Amino acid sequence: MPDAVAETPTDRPTSDPPPGQRAGRSRLAAFARSLVRRRIPVLLATLVVAAVAVPFAVGVAGRLSSGGFTDPAAQSAEADEFLAERFGAGVSNLVLLARAPGSVDDPAAAAAGRDLTLRVARMPGVLSAGAYWTTPDATPLRARNGRSALVLVRLGGGEDEVRTTAKRLVPRFTGRQGVLRVSAAGRAQVAVEIQRHSEKDLLKAEAFATPFVLLILLLVFGSAVAAALPLLVGLLAVLGTFLVLRVLSTVTSVSVFATNITTALGLGLAVDYSLFIITRYREELARGRGTTEAIAESVRTAGRTVLFSALTVALSLTALLVFPLYFLRSLACAGMAVVALAALAALVVLPAALALLGPRSDALDMRPPLRRLFPRTAQRDRNRDGGEESGFWHRLATRAMRRPVLYAVGVVGVLVVFGLPFGRASFGLADDRVLPADAAAHRTAQQLREQFASRESGALSVVLPAVDATGSAQRIDAYAAHLSGPPDVARVDTATGSYERGRRSAPAGPASARFTAPGATWLSVVPSVEPYSAAGTKLVQRLRTADRAPGAVLVGGEPAQLVDTRDALASRTREAALIIGGTPCCCSSC
Repeated sequence: MPDAVAETPTDRPTSDPPPGQRAGRSRLAAFARSLVRRRIPVLLATLVVAAVAVPFAVGVAGRLSSGGFTDPAAQSAEADEFLAERFGAGVSNLVLLARAPGSVDDPAAAAAGRDLTLRVARMPGVLSAGAYWTTPDATPLRARNGRSALVLVRLGGGEDEVRTTAKRLVPRFTGRQGVLRVSAAGRAQVAVEIQRHSEKDLLKAEAFATPFVLLILLLVFGSAVAAALPLLVGLLAVLGTFLVLRVLSTVTSVSVFATNITTALGLGLAVDYSLFIITRYREELARGRGTTEAIAESVRTAGRTVLFSALTVALSLTALLVFPLYFLRSLACAGMAVVALAALAALVVLPAALALLGPRSDALDMRPPLRRLFPRTAQRDRNRDGGEESGFWHRLATRAMRRPVLYAVGVVGVLVVFGLPFGRASFGLADDRVLPADAAAHRTAQQLREQFASRESGALSVVLPAVDATGSAQRIDAYAAHLSGPPDVARVDTATGSYERGRRSAPAGPASARFTAPGATWLSVVPSVEPYSAAGTKLVQRLRTADRAPGAVLVGGEPAQLVDTRDALASRTREAALIIGGTPCCCSSC
């Protein structure tokens, strides 16, 4: 038959293997034999699919989102949505830090600052822009040393639209602007730089990991061809998952961090699964089997291990789907896709490639130079070729089997020690501190912390959806004064004026109109503490439980999002733990 495998003398067994060594007649073995017969069509189809996937997978990170850390049904999301719909307002998501050669109050600096603010406000996608030079009583927007000032910008749209606008706007309005030197921070710019650094880090990780893994595989297999096969499986799994993420991004939001788990899991599992099959294949060849039967037996035995491992990992990752954050759901989708594709490539493409190569899978023997570089590896190979089991791992396994309880207790103890620091973990959302210290947004945000007394870009929105500002001015006045009293609040702005340290510091002005809408009002609470900190969390809890509110309260803003995210994770942890705990039972029964 034209699709039969021609057995070469090196393939053909010298004698019939004993009955105990005959290739199994399982479905996996039959499937492997069919792959061997159709190895050329299988590999050609794989090549076509990979070629089609490349243009869609390249640049996938640019299509993904850097958000997804908040629950869309949380109170903070409800408050932000209410502000946008009823007031056309919200917390600034882009901050421009303008530094003057002298004082920001110098005529040249003030003129440049006003011009900068007006030009930013005219840009498409910008809902509002206010600065030290254009806002009455804007002393908090001026640095302590008087040489820097802020321009607070609110970009409209969803996360992806905000990021796209920031990409277009920031390069145009940073750097030298008249006598001012401008840099950018805020959630929008942090999102842009997270995406940019994620793409760069992904390339660096691949450039570092690939040759390192190849060296390890060369040490294990000794052959350059055999060592390249696991990398081929990993490449197919990662490429296919990037294509899946690209398709998903057209119908839903997908986190850019999904690319990280794709490359990490894809390469690791591909090497793991390929090692199972290739090692067993070589063992079967050494026992005298032909290529076809060696592949069939390898898939029948090692293939079952691959299927069980893939099913276990994929089912465990479904635990992330119970959380309402699309950041975690993205990790689950990427993880399940790359696990499935790694297993598929190992069970379909790898056997077809081995059948095509036949005995040439051990071509390009690298053992002579490797033995000169690694003498212990050479001795291990000689012992293995002579039938002698040796080496550190063999000795360790033998000792562990002799004293299982002792080693089990020791391993558990080591794991507990390594896990103890997790008890002091402090959780937060992605802000500038996840970026490298030399990133522009990180440097600018650090200057904001050091030079300004309040956290203007981290303001909290206290929404009163059923309180009319005109008919409840006295109650709003008392409530705003009450909120501004504690030291963790720098200032409260609302329809009746600005409040500091428990009393009104400035009367209502033209800017106060933004806090008023028919039948509703809101307050902007500027913290004096770091928004993503224990103090910021306590401030949110205090605002939500304030007993002097003139009506129902919705609290939004970055610190509130952190509180809601923690609550969302805690509320679904039990379901996730049950899924993870039930996965081994489910897989063992399959």
